[in-house]
Amino acid sequence: FPTRSVSPLVLSIMVLSGCAATDGPSGTVSPQHETLPSRTATTPATVAAVALVDDRRVTVDDLRPALFEGAGAVALSEFLLDSRLTAACRARGISISETDVDRERSLMIDSLRRSPDDRGSVLQEVRRRQALGPTRFDALLRRNAMLRALVQSEVDVSEDLVRQTHELLYGEQRTARLLVVDSLARADRLAREAQSGTDFAFLAMQHSQDVSADRGGLLSPLSRADASYPRALRESLWSLQIGETSGPVLLDDRYAILQLVSIMPASGTPLATVREEVTQLARRNRERLLMEQRARELVRGLDITIFDESLHWAWEQTR
Repeated sequence: FPTRSVSPLVLSIMVLSGCAATDGPSGTVSPQHETLPSRTATTPATVAAVALVDDRRVTVDDLRPALFEGAGAVALSEFLLDSRLTAACRARGISISETDVDRERSLMIDSLRRSPDDRGSVLQEVRRRQALGPTRFDALLRRNAMLRALVQSEVDVSEDLVRQTHELLYGEQRTARLLVVDSLARADRLAREAQSGTDFAFLAMQHSQDVSADRGGLLSPLSRADASYPRALRESLWSLQIGETSGPVLLDDRYAILQLVSIMPASGTPLATVREEVTQLARRNRERLLMEQRARELVRGLDITIFDESLHWAWEQTR
């Protein structure tokens, strides 16, 4: 089947934190203590019982189609990247220690911390929402440690990058609503409707193809220096007055319109007083960018053949 790039989902906890899991059934399920058949050399893994339901043995084979459809694509993506990373580190003579893994855990906690008193509660919530149990979480930490080790020699922090990071942290920020559609004609019509007084949030919820649609297109505050947003989008936003709606903005093969909601002035904090903090963050951001680029390079051009029908279905849905 066609080769596909690994999703950024498996590259960084910051991406993972944006997704939510659906709630399961209410009630409490406790581990059962009935004696289950032990797995031996003569008991294949697929027929060994993994649960009992009303005295009925449930095996991996019973669950495989649903498991593959529900999580198979993510699991396969992670496996592919782990395999390539292990090979790349071996070729470079790089070994990952438990100290490296612990450092990645600390970096995640620091990056997600909402306040100085937060001791990892946000990370625990992210792990719960993203089903990052002990196995997947440990694999994520090791994956990031390998990526960080592979790109270390390429990390450079220029003065321009430090100044850009200072602008991100302490410069002016703007809050906007965004609406994205697939044609210029639709974008132009919706922009005119918004400019004529139709509620922008309502239009975004009804028509936008962006993930912000369920929030009425509302975005988090962003900086003019934030390169994670297309330059054309930032320039358009910075040309608006509060309450004003832009015309259509071309974004690759789609069109966006924006409405400026509010402006948060720059804090006035001089770079000289926070240079150490800003330089450290600039380095982390540069590392993360290089890590994501390296991950994509490692899995590019993989020859993948999927034999299982359920796993193939799940893989195709990520295309």
